[in-house]
Amino acid sequence: MAAVDIARDALILSAIQKEKFMKQSRKEVQYNVGDLVMLSTRDLKLPETLGKLKLRFVGPFKIAEKVSDNSVRLEFTPRFQHMKKTIFNIAKLRPYYIRDLDLDNSVSPPLPLIQRDGDYYEVDKILARRGKGNRVQYLVRWKGYDKSSEDSWLSTRDFRTAELKQMIRDFNRVNAGS
Repeated sequence: MAAVDIARDALILSAIQKEKFMKQSRKEVQYNVGDLVMLSTRDLKLPETLGKLKLRFVGPFKIAEKVSDNSVRLEFTPRFQHMKKTIFNIAKLRPYYIRDLDLDNSVSPPLPLIQRDGDYYEVDKILARRGKGNRVQYLVRWKGYDKSSEDSWLSTRDFRTAELKQMIRDFNRVNAGS
Protein backbone atom coordinates (compact mmCIF):
# COMPACT_ATOMS: atom_id res chain seq x y z
CA MET A 1 0.00 0.00 0.00
CA ALA A 2 2.90 2.37 0.62
CA ALA A 3 3.81 2.47 -3.10
CA VAL A 4 0.19 3.28 -4.03
CA ASP A 5 0.10 6.11 -1.46
CA ILE A 6 3.39 7.53 -2.75
CA ALA A 7 2.14 7.42 -6.36
CA ARG A 8 -1.19 9.10 -5.43
CA ASP A 9 0.64 11.85 -3.48
CA ALA A 10 2.98 12.42 -6.44
CA LEU A 11 0.02 12.75 -8.83
CA ILE A 12 -1.75 15.21 -6.52
CA LEU A 13 1.43 17.29 -6.12
CA SER A 14 1.96 17.25 -9.91
CA ALA A 15 -1.62 18.45 -10.53
CA ILE A 16 -1.22 21.28 -7.99
CA GLN A 17 2.07 22.42 -9.57
CA LYS A 18 0.58 22.27 -13.07
CA GLU A 19 -2.38 24.43 -12.02
CA LYS A 20 -0.03 26.92 -10.32
CA PHE A 21 2.13 27.34 -13.45
CA MET A 22 -0.91 27.60 -15.74
CA LYS A 23 -2.36 30.41 -13.60
CA GLN A 24 0.96 32.28 -13.77
CA SER A 25 1.02 32.29 -17.58
CA ARG A 26 -2.70 32.93 -18.09
CA LYS A 27 -3.83 36.54 -18.37
CA GLU A 28 -7.17 37.39 -16.82
CA VAL A 29 -8.78 39.81 -19.27
CA GLN A 30 -12.22 41.16 -18.49
CA TYR A 31 -14.29 42.51 -21.35
CA ASN A 32 -17.32 44.76 -20.90
CA VAL A 33 -20.18 45.75 -23.19
CA GLY A 34 -18.96 48.51 -25.51
CA ASP A 35 -15.27 47.49 -25.44
CA LEU A 36 -13.49 47.26 -28.78
CA VAL A 37 -11.76 43.96 -29.53
CA MET A 38 -9.87 42.26 -32.33
CA LEU A 39 -11.02 38.77 -33.41
CA SER A 40 -8.54 35.97 -34.15
CA THR A 41 -8.66 34.66 -37.72
CA ARG A 42 -7.31 31.25 -36.69
CA ASP A 43 -10.69 29.50 -37.08
CA LEU A 44 -12.19 31.92 -39.62
CA LYS A 45 -12.16 30.98 -43.28
CA LEU A 46 -9.87 33.42 -45.05
CA PRO A 47 -8.55 33.22 -48.61
CA GLU A 48 -5.79 30.71 -49.10
CA THR A 49 -4.11 33.13 -51.50
CA LEU A 50 -2.85 35.15 -48.56
CA GLY A 51 -1.11 32.12 -47.05
CA LYS A 52 1.32 33.05 -44.34
CA LEU A 53 0.60 36.74 -44.91
CA LYS A 54 -3.03 36.47 -43.85
CA LEU A 55 -4.16 38.73 -41.06
CA ARG A 56 -3.90 37.21 -37.57
CA PHE A 57 -6.71 39.39 -36.21
CA VAL A 58 -9.55 41.39 -37.78
CA GLY A 59 -11.60 44.19 -36.32
CA PRO A 60 -12.08 46.23 -34.28
CA PHE A 61 -15.51 45.03 -33.23
CA LYS A 62 -17.68 46.31 -30.42
CA ILE A 63 -18.89 43.92 -27.73
CA ALA A 64 -22.69 44.02 -27.91
CA GLU A 65 -23.44 41.63 -25.06
CA LYS A 66 -21.59 39.63 -22.43
CA VAL A 67 -23.14 36.17 -22.76
CA SER A 68 -21.08 34.62 -19.92
CA ASP A 69 -17.73 35.16 -18.22
CA ASN A 70 -16.06 33.33 -21.12
CA SER A 71 -18.07 34.43 -24.15
CA VAL A 72 -19.32 37.63 -25.73
CA ARG A 73 -21.56 38.62 -28.64
CA LEU A 74 -19.82 40.89 -31.15
CA GLU A 75 -21.41 43.67 -33.17
CA PHE A 76 -19.96 43.39 -36.66
CA THR A 77 -19.24 46.30 -38.97
CA PRO A 78 -21.17 46.28 -42.29
CA ARG A 79 -18.31 44.64 -44.18
CA PHE A 80 -18.48 41.61 -41.88
CA GLN A 81 -22.27 41.22 -41.80
CA HIS A 82 -21.95 37.96 -43.77
CA MET A 83 -20.53 36.19 -40.69
CA LYS A 84 -23.12 33.81 -39.26
CA LYS A 85 -21.48 33.28 -35.87
CA THR A 86 -21.66 36.27 -33.52
CA ILE A 87 -20.77 34.71 -30.14
CA PHE A 88 -17.07 34.05 -29.46
CA ASN A 89 -14.99 32.74 -26.59
CA ILE A 90 -12.80 35.44 -25.03
CA ALA A 91 -9.72 33.33 -25.83
CA LYS A 92 -10.24 34.32 -29.50
CA LEU A 93 -10.26 38.05 -28.67
CA ARG A 94 -7.59 40.65 -28.02
CA PRO A 95 -8.20 44.14 -26.66
CA TYR A 96 -8.13 46.86 -29.30
CA TYR A 97 -6.20 49.95 -28.33
CA ILE A 98 -7.36 53.10 -30.09
CA ARG A 99 -4.57 55.06 -31.68
CA ASP A 100 -4.89 58.46 -33.29
CA LEU A 101 -6.78 56.88 -36.18
CA ASP A 102 -10.33 57.36 -37.29
CA LEU A 103 -12.58 54.44 -36.33
CA ASP A 104 -13.98 54.49 -39.87
CA ASN A 105 -10.53 53.53 -41.16
CA SER A 106 -10.58 50.13 -39.51
CA VAL A 107 -7.59 47.86 -39.72
CA SER A 108 -9.40 45.20 -41.70
CA PRO A 109 -9.51 45.54 -45.46
CA PRO A 110 -12.89 45.99 -47.08
CA LEU A 111 -14.97 43.08 -48.28
CA PRO A 112 -14.40 42.41 -51.94
CA LEU A 113 -15.63 40.79 -55.07
CA ILE A 114 -13.55 37.60 -55.15
CA GLN A 115 -14.88 34.88 -52.89
CA ARG A 116 -12.34 32.57 -51.30
CA ASP A 117 -13.49 30.11 -48.61
CA GLY A 118 -16.62 32.09 -47.81
CA ASP A 119 -15.01 35.54 -47.49
CA TYR A 120 -14.97 38.27 -50.12
CA TYR A 121 -12.09 40.48 -51.26
CA GLU A 122 -12.28 43.46 -53.59
CA VAL A 123 -9.76 43.72 -56.40
CA ASP A 124 -8.30 47.21 -56.70
CA LYS A 125 -6.36 46.62 -59.93
CA ILE A 126 -4.55 44.03 -61.99
CA LEU A 127 -0.79 44.57 -62.00
CA ALA A 128 0.71 41.78 -64.15
CA ARG A 129 0.07 38.58 -66.08
CA ARG A 130 2.00 35.31 -66.28
CA GLY A 131 1.54 31.89 -67.83
CA LYS A 132 0.18 30.59 -71.13
CA GLY A 133 -2.91 28.80 -72.39
CA ASN A 134 -5.29 27.89 -69.62
CA ARG A 135 -2.61 28.36 -66.95
CA VAL A 136 -2.74 32.17 -67.01
CA GLN A 137 -2.55 34.02 -63.70
CA TYR A 138 -2.97 37.69 -62.86
CA LEU A 139 -1.25 39.60 -60.07
CA VAL A 140 -3.91 41.61 -58.24
CA ARG A 141 -3.75 44.36 -55.67
CA TRP A 142 -6.57 44.27 -53.11
CA LYS A 143 -8.49 47.36 -52.05
CA GLY A 144 -7.47 48.25 -48.53
CA TYR A 145 -4.05 46.60 -48.96
CA ASP A 146 -1.40 49.03 -50.15
CA LYS A 147 1.75 46.94 -49.78
CA SER A 148 3.05 44.94 -52.71
CA SER A 149 3.77 42.06 -50.31
CA GLU A 150 0.00 41.56 -50.02
CA ASP A 151 -0.56 41.26 -53.78
CA SER A 152 -1.74 37.82 -54.93
CA TRP A 153 -1.50 35.73 -58.09
CA LEU A 154 -4.95 34.45 -59.12
CA SER A 155 -5.92 32.14 -61.94
CA THR A 156 -8.52 33.22 -64.48
CA ARG A 157 -11.12 30.91 -62.90
CA ASP A 158 -11.05 33.12 -59.77
CA PHE A 159 -12.41 36.05 -61.81
CA ARG A 160 -16.10 35.08 -61.91
CA THR A 161 -18.08 38.33 -61.97
CA ALA A 162 -18.67 40.42 -65.08
CA GLU A 163 -16.76 43.35 -63.55
CA LEU A 164 -13.69 41.20 -62.89
CA LYS A 165 -13.80 39.69 -66.38
CA GLN A 166 -13.98 43.22 -67.78
CA MET A 167 -10.90 44.14 -65.69
CA ILE A 168 -9.03 41.24 -67.33
CA ARG A 169 -10.13 42.32 -70.83
CA ASP A 170 -9.07 45.92 -70.14
CA PHE A 171 -5.71 44.80 -68.74
CA ASN A 172 -5.06 42.50 -71.72
CA ARG A 173 -6.07 45.24 -74.20
CA VAL A 174 -3.76 47.85 -72.61
CA ASN A 175 -0.86 45.38 -72.24
CA ALA A 176 -1.29 43.53 -75.55
CA GLY A 177 2.10 44.63 -76.88
CA SER A 178 4.14 43.61 -73.85
